[in-house]
Amino acid sequence: MACESESGLLIGGLLVVGVVEGHSDIMVDVCARRLRGEHRALQTRHVPRLRRGGVNVQFLMVGGDAPVLTGDSPDPDAFAEALYALDTFYAELDEGANEIAVILSATDLDVLEPGEKIKFVLHLEGSRPFGADLALLRTLFRLGVRSVGLAWNHANEVSDSCMDSRGAGLSDFGRSVIAEMNRLGIIVDISHLSDQGVLDVLEVTSRPVVASHCNARAICNSRRNLTDEQIKGIAGTGGVIGVCFYPPMVKNNGFVSVDDVLNHVDYLAKLVGTQHIGIGPDFIDYVPEAWLDSAPLAPFREDFRRPFPSGLEDVTRIPNLLTGLSARGYSDEDLANISHANFLRVMQACLPDAAERGAVRHG
Repeated sequence: MACESESGLLIGGLLVVGVVEGHSDIMVDVCARRLRGEHRALQTRHVPRLRRGGVNVQFLMVGGDAPVLTGDSPDPDAFAEALYALDTFYAELDEGANEIAVILSATDLDVLEPGEKIKFVLHLEGSRPFGADLALLRTLFRLGVRSVGLAWNHANEVSDSCMDSRGAGLSDFGRSVIAEMNRLGIIVDISHLSDQGVLDVLEVTSRPVVASHCNARAICNSRRNLTDEQIKGIAGTGGVIGVCFYPPMVKNNGFVSVDDVLNHVDYLAKLVGTQHIGIGPDFIDYVPEAWLDSAPLAPFREDFRRPFPSGLEDVTRIPNLLTGLSARGYSDEDLANISHANFLRVMQACLPDAAERGAVRHG
């Protein structure tokens, strides 16, 4: 059983001081509310829920290949949307500075202090905001972006996605993007990438790679999940796989429970050890219905309607995953690794030093 204390989450006999959530789309909700004139939604609506779930750090999507803003356009201006989401985040930061903060450098990682600010890593889910222009990537870095998922569900200038039938990997430009991300201090996220794209990234990266919200394909046969070869390759870079709770990636059909998610953790742990596993739920309980019904997301509407695993319905239920791991015999060190230490290790290895947090040196 999990319970809250003044020092963190008590899981069995272990005090878990914090959770890093590897992927979240809550800015879709925050932006929609701000467009309607509602301010401080991040602080008033989401921060209390994050605290209940034990989350100290969250990777926060601020743009990408899918629309951030609710609308009917099938082809939004991805760069303009990212700028709006970033502006909204910084406005929320100004309004909630006592509750939230942004992570820009490795020295910002002293974060797992219960009751302290919740810190966010700004993330792109797809590279369309910078298109085929490294100058735009550098601009987004200057604006605080520290993590990039290279594709979403359609091919772009960097690579094919897992949903593209031709199965192409990184383009020549995509290889230059990986080199620039490694140089600047932006975390490379291969979630949603094509199989060949994942292998190409593993070949060219000089820093750890994450799969922020993915599971094991051997357990659930989804193109968004990872093969054993990919899992071992990510671990070989020192990277992390954030176990996802999104039902179509947990189980192909039927009722999904916390035990089904735990089965993915068991599989990954046997394959590469708990030092390469994190938490990347990909919750959608807060997103507007109009966003789920927008043209780019319409093909996935039925998947969105599937209930999240029983016991892991929203961010407040994350402690149930850790309780389940404890019941399955995972050690205190394992729980620390999975809950926060692994993602923090990757952030330490990838993010720029404090002296370089706002600087961009052209190579």
